[in-house]
Amino acid sequence: MTHRCLDCYLPIEGEPWWYDPMAVRIQLGVAVATVNGVVTKRPYAPSSVAGPFHKECLVRQMGCDVDSLKSRKEP
Repeated sequence: MTHRCLDCYLPIEGEPWWYDPMAVRIQLGVAVATVNGVVTKRPYAPSSVAGPFHKECLVRQMGCDVDSLKSRKEP
């Protein structure tokens, strides 16, 4: 299945980066008090509202490195 980036609309080769705006980030096993979204890299959407992005497009949209936004449960 080919995904298109929600930022640049170009096809994504390989596994896309997903931004899930409804997920709560997990920090040290404790849920963050506010819903702030989670970034993950996987072949399929983690939820029905998650959007696929190129890593570079997501970094530009978020204004920070996506590695700092990944869920602690993700490898």
